[in-house]
Amino acid sequence: MTQPAQLVPSTLDEETARAEVYGLLAALYYAPPPAALLDNLRVAVTEAPAAGALLEASWAELVGAARRLSDGEIAREYEALFGGVGKPEVYLFGSHYLSGFLNEKPLAALRTDLEALGLARDEAMPETEDHIAYLCEVMRYLIAGDDVAV
Repeated sequence: MTQPAQLVPSTLDEETARAEVYGLLAALYYAPPPAALLDNLRVAVTEAPAAGALLEASWAELVGAARRLSDGEIAREYEALFGGVGKPEVYLFGSHYLSGFLNEKPLAALRTDLEALGLARDEAMPETEDHIAYLCEVMRYLIAGDDVAV
């Protein structure tokens, strides 16, 4: 007797979606989001294909914030949280949380791990590898590879 077909999303679709989320997070953490990204968020669908999907509520909140706030308000919020003069409210560098300092042993260990994966920082990128945007981009790459469309 054959088993009935199950409605299971394609693993490839899940992996692509996961890579896209990491890419979006990388963009949102790297700098204040550009107008084109905010425009795309403002017209994004907020309902998941399957009701109650894991990130549906978070996605709806992100899209809602993009719709509710102006580009300038979002840029100011980014600067208030991650930039500014002196100590930021939220550090974007993992080594700060692991050692209390930037550019310390955790960064060296991360570089060793990335090297083992055959990855190295683009010298044009000013941030170190322990920046959350960099780590999200690494995760996107590990999932999707060189597929820049993802």
